[in-house]
Amino acid sequence: MRSLPGDFFPARLELTRRFKERLDTEGIVVPVPQRELHIPLREPERRSTPLL
Repeated sequence: MRSLPGDFFPARLELTRRFKERLDTEGIVVPVPQRELHIPLREPERRSTPLL
């Protein structure tokens, strides 16, 4: 049987689903990379004249 280019994504989705189900059955957790972003707060700029 010859596969067609249009079969790629449905096949990939099914394979990924089965793989995830098997990992869950075996109790294996795959960590998801996380990134924390810390943005320091700076003091507000001081104005020489008050705002009206």
